[in-house]
Amino acid sequence: MNQVAFHPNGRYLLSASNDSTIKIWDLRQGHILYTLYGHEGASTAVNFSPCGDYFTSAGIDSVVMVWKSNLSEQDQELIEDIGNIAGGGVQPAPGLTGGITSNRKPKAGPVAGQ
Repeated sequence: MNQVAFHPNGRYLLSASNDSTIKIWDLRQGHILYTLYGHEGASTAVNFSPCGDYFTSAGIDSVVMVWKSNLSEQDQELIEDIGNIAGGGVQPAPGLTGGITSNRKPKAGPVAGQ
């Protein structure tokens, strides 16, 4: 793990790892909610916005990604399928993903054991 960041409400934790993944952890339940893929090479940094609606990730690939967290919907148990991104609940932020090219789309993968 290269870096972690707490959601402003204290319930969630982001982690950036050498295996290029970003993980969102539910601290109350004690398990990983989402495993995200988007960086080529190690993910080196993560942070939530002050309101928690967005988060950023950076990688050794020199790309910074901005994501919409949708964790407020998760808190209300309104998980929706968001199409191409498996796992739901997390999607790239519209208009804010300038570092992502059309052939490098961030993807959420299934959580092991679920």
